[in-house]
Amino acid sequence: MWSTRRQIVFFILLIFPPFLIEYLFFLPLSDITTGVGVYLLLLASWSAFLYIFSRTSGLNLQTSSAEYPIAKSYVPYTAAVDADATEPADPFGLNDATKPVILTTFEALPPAYLIYAEGSDHLPKRVGLKAGRETRIGRSANYSDIVLEDARISRIHAVIQEREDGFYIRDEGSSGGTYVNHQLVNSGEKLLTHGDIINFNAVVYRFELAKYPPSELPPQNFSS
Repeated sequence: MWSTRRQIVFFILLIFPPFLIEYLFFLPLSDITTGVGVYLLLLASWSAFLYIFSRTSGLNLQTSSAEYPIAKSYVPYTAAVDADATEPADPFGLNDATKPVILTTFEALPPAYLIYAEGSDHLPKRVGLKAGRETRIGRSANYSDIVLEDARISRIHAVIQEREDGFYIRDEGSSGGTYVNHQLVNSGEKLLTHGDIINFNAVVYRFELAKYPPSELPPQNFSS
């Protein structure tokens, strides 16, 4: 659509020049019909001239949605970046909205460990015990928290649980038995102390509390 201002300008450009030419050159004509015909002829010629001029010169007589349209070469300020400008380093991509932010959670360290001593070299060398919960030890990955893949170990061999006064171990009816310092754990539970030697049949581990420095015992035969 045309704005009111452009409509007025176009109307003046369309009407006034033919009227001025007729006034200067054709005013002596006494015949009114001839004068009107000359004016219409001039008006048509001038209209054709304006149309051809607007098409060839790229003149846009229509207004845009804004009263003063933005030039095509305009670059928004936020997109204009100085080539010499440097942004603060962001090595972790925290300011990049396209990257997901991964929050790292830290679990508490185990309060105690079982340290491998003897049995089979493929068995885990150091495993943590759960704080305040039961830690199941056995051959079956479906039933055990600590998996000892050895034929001499039962599917669920033993359980170690932390309580207020320490860690307790009990045998779960294993075929090879559970021993603490070469003493068979028949029924019930036995309180563990730092450095105790635990036999799961012929597989041997040493019980260590995390609050004490690791023991450095020389290799020896721990079998019962």
